[in-house]
Amino acid sequence: MMSPFEAAWVIARRDFVATVYSRSFILFLLAPVIMFGLSFFVAGASEQAERGANQPVVALVTDSATADALNAARSRLAAQTSEMSFPKLRTVGPAQNVRVQARALLADQEESYSAVLSGTLDAPVLTGPARIDDFAGRRLQLVVDEARRSAALDAAGARASAAPVAREVTANAAGNLQMLRRLLARIHRLTIGRLRREIEPVTTAEFYAFLNRWQHLAPGTQLHGVDGTLQ
Repeated sequence: MMSPFEAAWVIARRDFVATVYSRSFILFLLAPVIMFGLSFFVAGASEQAERGANQPVVALVTDSATADALNAARSRLAAQTSEMSFPKLRTVGPAQNVRVQARALLADQEESYSAVLSGTLDAPVLTGPARIDDFAGRRLQLVVDEARRSAALDAAGARASAAPVAREVTANAAGNLQMLRRLLARIHRLTIGRLRREIEPVTTAEFYAFLNRWQHLAPGTQLHGVDGTLQ
């Protein structure tokens, strides 16, 4: 006959081992980490895919030399800013009637061109709806200007090399230095809020039913004898 202390010790050890060393408890601890990791991964991938899908695509209906110059200019500008700052450029061989070809390209549902840029660097022609001027039109103007500047330097035999910018660190500045930190904090709050809304707590009845099954009190889960005591 075990003393009350020994019986309590056996029960406590059983509950501790059954709780801490069970696969269910380990999964319970790892589930939030896995969930948060998958949520961040899916959110990042979805955002990247959505941004890529919304990025305008412009058809370059021009000769190969002009198309190469425009693509090179876009690459230089995107390297200094970001890939999403400029519309995608896709070279298309010019047809005999470029105006008819431009309208046919804009009507192509599969390619989904936002605009068509034809002509030369000295006389470029942008074909498309008026609403593209706010983004694609202005950014394409920068690309054309960069390509013309580069072509002028090449024609003059002069190429300015990139000059390193000297850095002098100061203690403070009157301008806004907290924008990035506040933006990251806002993104973090929105992400945490969305994840919390996705986690719904169980009801009291469901939790009570789980405890009964866990402690072998529910019908069909009860244990008996020495083996039941040890487990």
